[in-house]
Amino acid sequence: MNNKLIKFFTFLSIFGSIAVFAENERLTLFLKGGSLKMDYTETGSSGSKLDTESSKLGGKISGFEVGGRAKLFSGVMGGDKTELEALYSKYTGKSEYVGSLIGSGGGYGSFRSNTQNNIREYELNIIETRYLNYGEAFFKFGYGDRLWRRELSPSQTEDYKWRYAHVGFGFDFKTIFGGRFGLNGRYQYGFSPTMESFGLPISATFKLKGVDGYRFEAPVTIPITKHISLIGSYKYDYWKIKASSEIGGYYEPDSKTKNHIGTVGILAKW
Repeated sequence: MNNKLIKFFTFLSIFGSIAVFAENERLTLFLKGGSLKMDYTETGSSGSKLDTESSKLGGKISGFEVGGRAKLFSGVMGGDKTELEALYSKYTGKSEYVGSLIGSGGGYGSFRSNTQNNIREYELNIIETRYLNYGEAFFKFGYGDRLWRRELSPSQTEDYKWRYAHVGFGFDFKTIFGGRFGLNGRYQYGFSPTMESFGLPISATFKLKGVDGYRFEAPVTIPITKHISLIGSYKYDYWKIKASSEIGGYYEPDSKTKNHIGTVGILAKW
């Protein structure tokens, strides 16, 4: 069994084991479909653009998100409840590459093509919630694992990989129609980030000098029955990636990823 399957089944096993011991009627599961707008830019030491990747929201990059929450306690950090959350997301599709061919001497914009993208993330989080008259406030922290596979051509693939920790807070507000809308944000910090290159012009693992960023999300919940709700969200996910050292005369430059993600789906609560 390869490492990807081991990670995936470990992820499911951890959440499933905790959920079995969760309090009765305290389990929430969701499934969402989504679209991703990519805005990625690599820059040189002078700050000039080297290449970009872009796509439109509702365009060619789509995917899904699945996860759930299990209540563990009635609050252990001053809140009213403590929950474990497990999340998995995957988005695939093509973006428009604008840059130049390596060694051609051409500048930014001299070459255009399409890049096949595969982005997946796992997360395990702890959420501490306090009930308020107008809704809920929560504090959230957790651990994640991120991979972005960037297939620039049949002979050139790049894997951007790191594990990360995050911490943030947010609010869910009640509406007069019985639904909820929320706002939340977090800071995220990557550990041991790498860019692994396969094929041309070099096959090597570049150690990035640092990765961090932030995420903002605006979720909406519309109840259909006591146990089923329609859900949707808009997310802005930002990562700042610091350049690597040189290997064989090549290096991975500074870059920024600014992904916009829109989702819609179903939530079930027991």
